Amino acid sequence: MKCLAFWGVWLVAALGALHRADAAVHSYNREPFQPYLDALVYGGAKEGIRGTRINSNETKEIIERWVEHPASGMSMHSTDGLSYIRFENLKFIRSKEVAQKYKKDKYKKKKTGLVQILIFEVTNLYDVGHFDPDSKKHTLCCTKELSKTIGCDRNSIILQTDDEEQTWPKLFDVNFKEAQEVAHMQDMVIEIEDTGLYNLWFLSCDPEFQGTKLLVSGSSVWKNPTGFLPGMMLPMIPLYGVLCLLYLGLGFVWVVVLFRNFKDVIMLQIYISVVILLSMLETSLWYFDYVNFNNTGTRPAAITIWAVLFGALRKVISKVVLLLVCMGYGVVKPTLGQDKQKVRHTQTTGDSLPCLSFTEL
Repeated sequence: MKCLAFWGVWLVAALGALHRADAAVHSYNREPFQPYLDALVYGGAKEGIRGTRINSNETKEIIERWVEHPASGMSMHSTDGLSYIRFENLKFIRSKEVAQKYKKDKYKKKKTGLVQILIFEVTNLYDVGHFDPDSKKHTLCCTKELSKTIGCDRNSIILQTDDEEQTWPKLFDVNFKEAQEVAHMQDMVIEIEDTGLYNLWFLSCDPEFQGTKLLVSGSSVWKNPTGFLPGMMLPMIPLYGVLCLLYLGLGFVWVVVLFRNFKDVIMLQIYISVVILLSMLETSLWYFDYVNFNNTGTRPAAITIWAVLFGALRKVISKVVLLLVCMGYGVVKPTLGQDKQKVRHTQTTGDSLPCLSFTEL
């Protein structure tokens, strides 16, 4: 019963970890803005994206060519060479107390609140906000005094660009009207032309929202030229593909050798066979996990859990085999004899498997 209870707790924790895992599709379910410097901010996402390639055959990188090959299992939709950030069903929710202030007729058909969406590449970070060298104070929002000195828009985020032709960072306004509690943003797509690490912030400098609840719901979809998989995880696809093929070849050779020497096989060789089989299953599941992730933008929980379980089981059995060999089994001892009790007392499988599985997740 104790073992079952432990595994039940592990499974709940594992599913929770997967639910919180980042993906190329970032969903927001009434997420609250938090005070940051002099603004209210919610960090929507941060991901590395490669610049768009209209013709997907232009790449000369081996990893990208592997991913874009039809035999890799990728969909043509995901490997079309386009990079973008797409907003879907974004809406911002303010409190009833703030909305009721604007029920009077004088606010009819007027803008009564501002929320902004900021997308910037990490090299443009210093273009966001204003730093006063005298007071050594960093501010994000434009105040009445700053609007006179640097010419920014009052109650808006400060963006300092070098020239008028500079197109980044990107800033989009979403306005509340009259006594609306919800402000909707029209779905849109922002094409990413340059490779970099991009950040998405939802923020507000409107003083009406200070000390009140401001929430965001909806989703943002981040896509690379080779699919929805984040750039830093792209090498995992060819890595696990090659490992799966290598373990498949190794398993075939190992089985042939076992059958040729069937009469002399001992249990140690059987354990090694199980390790090779689990390795092949683990790498193939991780491969299909990343392929699915790249095609859809979300991580399949079932495949990930099975891949983690097979990986943890492989590690546990490998450690047991190593322990047996160190104790002389199969090398100088045909059996363990009384040492078998020592192996049982370690409880290696029961204790290590849940821990290793949770670490992988």
